[in-house]
Amino acid sequence: MKTKIIISGITMAFILSGCAATYSLDGVKYDNKESFHAAVENQKTSAVAKIQPLQKPLTDRNLIFAIPKAEVLVAASKQNFAKIEGRQPMGIAAEILENIPLANHKLSVVYGDAIEKRGIYQSVRQVPLESMDSTLQPTAKDDVLYYTEPTIGSGQWFYASSKHGRQVFAFDRSKPGVDGKISAFLDAVQAQAIRE
Repeated sequence: MKTKIIISGITMAFILSGCAATYSLDGVKYDNKESFHAAVENQKTSAVAKIQPLQKPLTDRNLIFAIPKAEVLVAASKQNFAKIEGRQPMGIAAEILENIPLANHKLSVVYGDAIEKRGIYQSVRQVPLESMDSTLQPTAKDDVLYYTEPTIGSGQWFYASSKHGRQVFAFDRSKPGVDGKISAFLDAVQAQAIRE
Protein backbone atom coordinates (compact mmCIF):
# COMPACT_ATOMS: atom_id res chain seq x y z
CA MET A 1 0.00 0.00 0.00
CA LYS A 2 1.36 3.42 -0.92
CA THR A 3 0.23 6.68 0.62
CA LYS A 4 1.56 10.17 -0.05
CA ILE A 5 1.08 13.27 2.08
CA ILE A 6 1.94 16.85 1.15
CA ILE A 7 2.16 19.21 4.11
CA SER A 8 2.20 23.03 4.05
CA GLY A 9 3.75 23.33 0.63
CA ILE A 10 6.83 21.37 1.65
CA THR A 11 6.79 18.09 -0.21
CA MET A 12 7.16 15.28 2.26
CA ALA A 13 5.93 11.81 1.63
CA PHE A 14 5.84 8.50 3.33
CA ILE A 15 5.34 5.10 1.82
CA LEU A 16 4.07 2.08 3.66
CA SER A 17 5.63 -1.02 2.20
CA GLY A 18 5.89 -4.21 4.15
CA CYS A 19 7.02 -3.42 7.68
CA ALA A 20 9.02 -0.24 7.14
CA ALA A 21 8.22 3.42 6.62
CA THR A 22 10.16 5.24 3.93
CA TYR A 23 10.21 9.03 3.86
CA SER A 24 10.89 11.45 1.06
CA LEU A 25 11.69 15.15 1.01
CA ASP A 26 11.66 17.09 -2.25
CA GLY A 27 11.82 13.88 -4.26
CA VAL A 28 14.71 12.30 -2.35
CA LYS A 29 13.94 9.02 -0.58
CA TYR A 30 15.12 8.22 2.97
CA ASP A 31 14.98 4.70 4.38
CA ASN A 32 14.59 5.67 8.03
CA LYS A 33 13.44 8.50 10.25
CA GLU A 34 16.98 9.39 11.34
CA SER A 35 18.23 10.08 7.82
CA PHE A 36 14.97 11.87 7.01
CA HIS A 37 15.26 14.22 10.01
CA ALA A 38 18.96 14.81 9.25
CA ALA A 39 17.98 15.85 5.71
CA VAL A 40 15.28 18.19 7.04
CA GLU A 41 17.79 19.77 9.44
CA ASN A 42 20.41 20.11 6.69
CA GLN A 43 17.95 21.78 4.32
CA LYS A 44 16.78 24.11 7.07
CA THR A 45 20.32 25.12 8.09
CA SER A 46 21.47 25.51 4.49
CA ALA A 47 18.48 27.65 3.51
CA VAL A 48 18.91 30.07 6.42
CA ALA A 49 22.68 30.32 5.79
CA LYS A 50 21.98 31.60 2.24
CA ILE A 51 19.79 34.50 3.36
CA GLN A 52 21.35 37.91 2.91
CA PRO A 53 20.40 40.42 5.64
CA LEU A 54 19.01 43.80 4.64
CA GLN A 55 21.10 46.88 5.39
CA LYS A 56 18.34 48.11 7.69
CA PRO A 57 14.83 46.97 8.69
CA LEU A 58 11.96 47.83 6.34
CA THR A 59 9.78 48.97 9.24
CA ASP A 60 10.09 50.29 12.77
CA ARG A 61 7.60 47.63 13.90
CA ASN A 62 8.32 44.28 15.56
CA LEU A 63 6.98 40.89 14.51
CA ILE A 64 5.55 38.10 16.62
CA PHE A 65 5.90 34.87 14.65
CA ALA A 66 3.82 32.02 16.08
CA ILE A 67 3.21 28.38 15.20
CA PRO A 68 1.93 25.45 17.24
CA LYS A 69 4.53 23.55 19.27
CA ALA A 70 5.88 20.35 17.75
CA GLU A 71 4.09 18.20 20.32
CA VAL A 72 0.81 19.98 19.51
CA LEU A 73 1.26 19.11 15.82
CA VAL A 74 2.00 15.47 16.66
CA ALA A 75 -1.02 15.19 18.96
CA ALA A 76 -3.31 16.81 16.37
CA SER A 77 -2.00 14.46 13.69
CA LYS A 78 -2.80 11.41 15.80
CA GLN A 79 -6.21 12.79 16.83
CA ASN A 80 -7.08 13.47 13.19
CA PHE A 81 -6.07 9.93 12.26
CA ALA A 82 -8.30 8.53 15.01
CA LYS A 83 -11.25 10.67 13.85
CA ILE A 84 -10.88 9.57 10.24
CA GLU A 85 -9.96 5.92 10.80
CA GLY A 86 -11.98 5.30 13.95
CA ARG A 87 -8.98 3.83 15.77
CA GLN A 88 -5.71 4.94 17.32
CA PRO A 89 -2.59 4.77 15.12
CA MET A 90 -0.27 1.86 15.81
CA GLY A 91 3.04 0.60 14.45
CA ILE A 92 4.19 2.29 11.26
CA ALA A 93 1.21 4.65 11.23
CA ALA A 94 2.11 5.94 14.71
CA GLU A 95 5.75 6.40 13.63
CA ILE A 96 4.75 8.34 10.54
CA LEU A 97 2.21 10.46 12.39
CA GLU A 98 4.99 11.51 14.73
CA ASN A 99 7.81 12.09 12.25
CA ILE A 100 5.98 13.97 9.50
CA PRO A 101 4.59 16.62 11.91
CA LEU A 102 8.01 16.97 13.58
CA ALA A 103 9.62 17.60 10.19
CA ASN A 104 6.81 19.95 9.23
CA HIS A 105 7.36 21.88 12.45
CA LYS A 106 11.07 22.32 11.69
CA LEU A 107 10.22 23.47 8.17
CA SER A 108 7.77 26.02 9.57
CA VAL A 109 10.06 27.35 12.31
CA VAL A 110 12.59 28.05 9.56
CA TYR A 111 10.28 30.80 8.24
CA GLY A 112 10.66 32.67 11.52
CA ASP A 113 14.42 32.09 11.49
CA ALA A 114 14.56 33.43 7.92
CA ILE A 115 12.55 36.55 8.75
CA GLU A 116 14.82 37.27 11.70
CA LYS A 117 18.03 36.78 9.69
CA ARG A 118 16.74 38.91 6.81
CA GLY A 119 16.19 41.77 9.28
CA ILE A 120 12.83 42.91 7.92
CA TYR A 121 11.58 44.05 11.36
CA GLN A 122 13.23 45.75 14.31
CA SER A 123 12.90 42.43 16.12
CA VAL A 124 11.26 39.03 15.70
CA ARG A 125 9.89 37.07 18.64
CA GLN A 126 9.00 33.45 18.00
CA VAL A 127 6.10 32.20 20.11
CA PRO A 128 5.21 28.50 20.42
CA LEU A 129 1.44 28.06 20.48
CA GLU A 130 -0.30 25.63 22.84
CA SER A 131 -3.07 24.70 20.40
CA MET A 132 -3.84 24.34 16.70
CA ASP A 133 -6.59 26.95 16.99
CA SER A 134 -4.97 30.11 18.27
CA THR A 135 -5.66 33.72 17.37
CA LEU A 136 -3.10 36.36 18.29
CA GLN A 137 -3.76 40.08 18.43
CA PRO A 138 -1.35 42.76 17.20
CA THR A 139 -0.32 45.74 19.30
CA ALA A 140 0.59 49.30 18.39
CA LYS A 141 4.21 48.21 17.80
CA ASP A 142 3.88 44.48 17.08
CA ASP A 143 2.49 42.81 13.99
CA VAL A 144 1.63 39.11 14.23
CA LEU A 145 2.20 36.30 11.72
CA TYR A 146 0.78 32.98 12.84
CA TYR A 147 -0.44 29.58 11.67
CA THR A 148 -3.75 28.10 12.79
CA GLU A 149 -5.72 24.97 11.88
CA PRO A 150 -9.06 24.92 13.71
CA THR A 151 -10.35 21.85 11.83
CA ILE A 152 -8.72 19.10 9.76
CA GLY A 153 -7.41 20.45 6.48
CA SER A 154 -8.21 24.10 7.27
CA GLY A 155 -4.65 25.19 8.05
CA GLN A 156 -3.90 28.81 7.17
CA TRP A 157 -1.32 31.53 7.83
CA PHE A 158 -2.65 34.89 9.05
CA TYR A 159 -1.04 38.30 9.31
CA ALA A 160 -2.47 40.80 11.77
CA SER A 161 -1.60 44.44 12.33
CA SER A 162 -3.23 47.27 14.26
CA LYS A 163 -3.54 49.24 11.02
CA HIS A 164 -5.15 46.59 8.76
CA GLY A 165 -6.51 43.97 11.18
CA ARG A 166 -6.32 40.23 10.51
CA GLN A 167 -5.93 38.96 6.96
CA VAL A 168 -5.01 35.74 5.22
CA PHE A 169 -1.26 35.60 4.58
CA ALA A 170 -0.60 34.09 1.18
CA PHE A 171 2.71 33.29 -0.48
CA ASP A 172 3.81 31.52 -3.64
CA ARG A 173 4.00 27.84 -2.72
CA SER A 174 4.90 26.71 -6.24
CA LYS A 175 8.63 27.39 -5.88
CA PRO A 176 10.51 24.11 -5.46
CA GLY A 177 12.48 23.08 -2.38
CA VAL A 178 12.95 24.65 1.02
CA ASP A 179 14.99 27.52 -0.48
CA GLY A 180 12.17 28.35 -2.89
CA LYS A 181 9.50 28.27 -0.20
CA ILE A 182 11.56 30.49 2.11
CA SER A 183 12.29 32.96 -0.69
CA ALA A 184 8.58 33.24 -1.51
CA PHE A 185 7.66 33.52 2.18
CA LEU A 186 10.19 36.33 2.70
CA ASP A 187 8.91 38.19 -0.38
CA ALA A 188 5.37 38.10 1.05
CA VAL A 189 6.53 39.18 4.52
CA GLN A 190 8.51 42.07 3.05
CA ALA A 191 5.44 43.21 1.09
CA GLN A 192 3.42 43.25 4.34
CA ALA A 193 6.13 45.12 6.24
CA ILE A 194 6.35 47.83 3.57
CA ARG A 195 2.54 48.12 3.45
CA GLU A 196 2.42 48.77 7.19
